[in-house]
Amino acid sequence: MTEGYENLEKNIAKLRTLMPKQAKKAVTEVTVRFSEKLAQNTPATLESDGTHARDDIKNTPFRGQGIGVIEKDVGYGKKTGWRVHFADKGTVYQSAQNFEQKTINQMRPEALQIYQKYCREVLQL
Repeated sequence: MTEGYENLEKNIAKLRTLMPKQAKKAVTEVTVRFSEKLAQNTPATLESDGTHARDDIKNTPFRGQGIGVIEKDVGYGKKTGWRVHFADKGTVYQSAQNFEQKTINQMRPEALQIYQKYCREVLQL
């Protein structure tokens, strides 16, 4: 009985120390791949200053680490973010293209595989 409890404590300690590092790596990998896929799915539109929306995709730094949440946001920059909203969600005169939701649906299985890979590395499964 004591052996099982000691192994459990050891695994919990391993998760506490190694999982945040692996979580950062996993989140970074997913955001990079998500950005690439979003760029592929974004329609080619040109801003008056020559900026394409697909060239203005930004990743935020890590947020929420103080409360135990490791996350990053992926989206469009200030130059094109306001304009992309209309193409994605649609207007009275333009039907919605839903490329953001399409990207989320395409990346969900791949993101879960990446997260599983990093969790298995920590737990050595």
